[in-house]
Amino acid sequence: MVTSKAQVLGWRLFLPKLPTKAKLIGRGILSQHSLCEFCLECEENIEHIFFSCKESQKVWNMCDKWLGLSIVFHIKARNNFQQFYLVNLKRRKMLYVKEYR
Repeated sequence: MVTSKAQVLGWRLFLPKLPTKAKLIGRGILSQHSLCEFCLECEENIEHIFFSCKESQKVWNMCDKWLGLSIVFHIKARNNFQQFYLVNLKRRKMLYVKEYR
């Protein structure tokens, strides 16, 4: 089985092992500012870039509309994964019940 890029990204996000500006500056790899490139207002860390940045929120909202979901986003990746799993589990259960009625 080949792991998709989306799965790898999700796993690295969950761990948190993504190379954000805050981490790269902390390791001495970057010496420039650590501001988010999308909003230029907050430090670029995993929680901000994926869940609290106003620009990334716009993308998540478009995805929600496209999927027909209404989801509350949390600041921590683990909470978002748990919520998404529960929503998906409920959806699968509803589809299963519809098939066998």
